Amino acid sequence: MNAARDNRAMLLTPSGAGAIGLIRVTGSDALDIVGQIFRSQSNRPLTEIGADQLRYGRIVDAGETIDDVVVTRSEDGGVHTVDICAHGGVRILERILELLERHGALFTVWDAEDVDVFPSANLIEREALTGIREAKTTRGVCFAAWQRENLAGALDEIASLCSTDPNAAAERLSRFTGGYAAARTLLHGATVSIVGPPNTGKSTLLNRLVGRTAAVVSDRAGTTRDWVSVSVELDGIAVTFVDTAGRRASTEGTERDAIAAGRAVDEEATLRLLVLSGAERIPIALPAEFLTESDQPLFLAINKSDLQQAWQPCELPLDVREVCAGVLCVSAKTGEGVNELTRGITNALGIADFEVKFPCVFTDRQRRVADVLLRGDWDAGAQVGEKLRRELICPLP
Repeated sequence: MNAARDNRAMLLTPSGAGAIGLIRVTGSDALDIVGQIFRSQSNRPLTEIGADQLRYGRIVDAGETIDDVVVTRSEDGGVHTVDICAHGGVRILERILELLERHGALFTVWDAEDVDVFPSANLIEREALTGIREAKTTRGVCFAAWQRENLAGALDEIASLCSTDPNAAAERLSRFTGGYAAARTLLHGATVSIVGPPNTGKSTLLNRLVGRTAAVVSDRAGTTRDWVSVSVELDGIAVTFVDTAGRRASTEGTERDAIAAGRAVDEEATLRLLVLSGAERIPIALPAEFLTESDQPLFLAINKSDLQQAWQPCELPLDVREVCAGVLCVSAKTGEGVNELTRGITNALGIADFEVKFPCVFTDRQRRVADVLLRGDWDAGAQVGEKLRRELICPLP
């Protein structure tokens, strides 16, 4: 076999940018090429896989498993197409492409104008495919894939309902838009800034949350001189924790700059995690400086619960407790309460109980169009339904 026979391998997803990677192999020998490196779980050859059927298996190189994959195939005029859905790690995809080249496929860059990878009947489906490519976790991929198959149909049902029960149609569309923020977090991840006074255990708590040493810890206040960023997966969400410098009045230039940089990071965060020490008497007025800086949700962790406590959460002023998305006592040193804190963070992000298999708008375009429709005159009935089909589902030629 040789590449001159126009057997091509293309990477259809951004390298390293998503939870999955999709490689397409096309050509008269595509089945043979992939068949040499793919081992299905059922031990059936690719030629026995029906068109558009999925098969789970492994990509192997001289007996070594490179990755667990899902494979599907199709044929058009004697030209075979095999799609390999693998994990999105850069090295995994590189090794699979190297194997394909070794067995006769020529690697070519995917040209979106030349290859219609997955034909879409409407804009909803096309946006969902983008979501699949850009999702940072498997849970995000599953969400986008389900929306691709179901959201347009669910919206079409709402459009039909406009003629008979416009109020019910509007209520259903409102439910679809209610999950927008959680959907965006699921697909694109969240940033949690860890803020608080010096020496409250912020860096130790970061290390505990991510399960490894990511920040230097010390009993000396002011150890963190710059923000430290670490990305992890929590409950199927890509979460980036940012450990910022402890807030205090400082005339030392480096520390002052670090505190200012931390404030800038905090302003961009999806959620702020305020860490206070329960083992030290803290002026009740202190948390107020953190409450007025941002419109983002605030979660309060009272650290050092393994030590004798100098104050209790009930001593916080009512207005402070009301503004917090949650308050928990934890010990970054022993791990006590950290699992509950993780759950509290995902709850505060609105994602803990978010149902993946539920129709939900998930792009800015979808939300803007839906908001305009919801503000419109639903007494128009069928006209609203047609507008919904035309502008929200947006059929493609």
